[in-house]
Amino acid sequence: MSQEKVDRNKEAKRNIKKTLRTRHRNHVLGMVASILVLAALVGGGGFYGYQRYQTYQKTHMKSTVVDLSEISNYLSSVTAGQGK
Repeated sequence: MSQEKVDRNKEAKRNIKKTLRTRHRNHVLGMVASILVLAALVGGGGFYGYQRYQTYQKTHMKSTVVDLSEISNYLSSVTAGQGK
């Protein structure tokens, strides 16, 4: 081996703690960034899906009008008849 290679290897051995610390920090930062991106995608997808669901409900909801006056009249006549 040349003297340059030997010196480079000695320098690498001296800085191994610093190198490992840097690698670990970069790994953790990468994981945190990945989790944040994934959470943003899942949250955005859920929000978008909920908005679409709400729009669908508004456009496809059917309402039925029921006239309850006959039942009300019947019940009032029944309760009036019981008071006699």
